[in-house]
Amino acid sequence: MRIVIHTCALALALAAAAPLAAQSAPPLLSLEEAIGKAAAANPQVEIADSKQREAKAGIQSARSGLLPKIGASETFIDSTDPVFAFGTRLRQGRFTAGDLALDRLNFPPPTTDFTSTAGATWMIFDSGRTISQLRGARTAAAAAEEQTHATRQSVAFEVVRAYYRALLADQEKITTAAALAREKAFAKQAHDRVDAGMALASDGLQADVDVSQREQEAVEANSNALVAYAQLAGILGGEAQPFALVIPTGTPGHVAAPLESLEAAALEQRPDLRAAQNEIASAKQSVHAGREAYGPQFSTFANIEADNPHLTGGGNSNWTVGAKAEIQLFDGGERRAQVSKANAQREMAEAAYKQAEIEAGIEVKQAYYAQQNAERQYGISGEMLTKTQETLRTTLDRYSAGLVTVTDVLSQQEQLRYMELTRVKSLYRWWIADAQLRLATGNLNSAPSGVHP
Repeated sequence: MRIVIHTCALALALAAAAPLAAQSAPPLLSLEEAIGKAAAANPQVEIADSKQREAKAGIQSARSGLLPKIGASETFIDSTDPVFAFGTRLRQGRFTAGDLALDRLNFPPPTTDFTSTAGATWMIFDSGRTISQLRGARTAAAAAEEQTHATRQSVAFEVVRAYYRALLADQEKITTAAALAREKAFAKQAHDRVDAGMALASDGLQADVDVSQREQEAVEANSNALVAYAQLAGILGGEAQPFALVIPTGTPGHVAAPLESLEAAALEQRPDLRAAQNEIASAKQSVHAGREAYGPQFSTFANIEADNPHLTGGGNSNWTVGAKAEIQLFDGGERRAQVSKANAQREMAEAAYKQAEIEAGIEVKQAYYAQQNAERQYGISGEMLTKTQETLRTTLDRYSAGLVTVTDVLSQQEQLRYMELTRVKSLYRWWIADAQLRLATGNLNSAPSGVHP
């Protein structure tokens, strides 16, 4: 495959102050490489990845409710509180008959206690609430994952659009430069005819005016190219190094699939729609969890404790095991409010999905018709460009023979410049429309048909 290299306008601007001999060709940047750079550095992708990690952490948080809670602690207390002193000496196994004396009971000496505790609790049944929360967390994580895919596709399309716009800006520079060269050549021819007495002086003046206009257009085209490359660099995460882009050869493939099948594919493939479906499922699980909070709960617990007068020992230990059944009879309406809130969130998720379906259908239609229109415009522009080139050639011959005026020639040259730009614009609009259609159908990850950079 023949690859055509286009020098990055940004690189030329950065190196403008250096001697031409010292300039080196910037590295190549293909469209696929540009998409990869954006996927790694674009802030939108970074935000989506962070949200996905947050959602996955929610799964572990919900799963922890199924597991026992185990803890340990070490406490030091020194006190003359009578109740504390009595109980501590009893727990430490150091209680004696002398500790029952009234003076010692009422006015105990300072009592030191080092308490080492290890315990566990386990909610073995909560009417299914934890299971519902876990299922909701899993569907929320799935929604976040699909939303990340959607963000990556959206950023990839931004790269495609900016990449082709940068190439178009360079092509406009080339087209404008070619038009300027034609205008200068014709201006020389007009002045030669004026000098030979075969044309009026106004012919040369008109040609000079057109040359000045083309020069202004060349300056504007150069400025537009700098802006286009800066926009592309921004989408790539603020790319600071100069780069060179690769011009595509050929054209995008013709879309033969009917509109109805593309709309059906969008409903099945688009990651944002799949994310919306998962959000509905997650909201439903929240409703279940809220209702299950009304049910009874059963838990077990175990505890072991060592009480010592010194850190190294000298005391006694004890243990406790038990089970607890609990049901909340009144909570001031908190659970009912939670269920109402979950139902409202479910309704919002369902409405959001319906709206997303409608927007997806509209986007597919817009992209489909834009692709069809760009393909037709490209074909028509090719025919018109060929005819305009032939018309200009004939007009120049007739001008040399004195059969037409300089205005006729200048008009035809302007028409040729316009058709050259139209031809280039229609090609890149076609490439962009092809990518937009694949984005609308949720298939931008696949390579485009045709030959591309």
